[in-house]
Amino acid sequence: MDGTTVASGETEEVGMVGNAISLSLGEDFGFIVAGVPETVGDEAEIGAQGSGVSVSITGKNLLKSGDDEMYFSISGTVKRTSSSKITFEGTCTEFGSTMVHTFSGSAESAAYKII
Repeated sequence: MDGTTVASGETEEVGMVGNAISLSLGEDFGFIVAGVPETVGDEAEIGAQGSGVSVSITGKNLLKSGDDEMYFSISGTVKRTSSSKITFEGTCTEFGSTMVHTFSGSAESAAYKII
């Protein structure tokens, strides 16, 4: 977020329901991406009217501003770069705040291949 890596790693804590994916690294970091495109190469716009595309990010002290943090996407894109990999980027705000942050990342899992 804001050009800094706040979390990276490998985990078995992945999930997929319909066109939504989730990933967590214990209680320290997690995200949910809703509205993931089904076709490789397709891109979906976060926050577009009626799109249902969003990214939620949670974690403990991610930006060194507090113990528990929760961010909700405002704008950006979610792209399926392969059958198993999703990338995302955009802007978000922390729950209860008006300060805007940037985010970007990717997630890859064999679980995402069955979408």
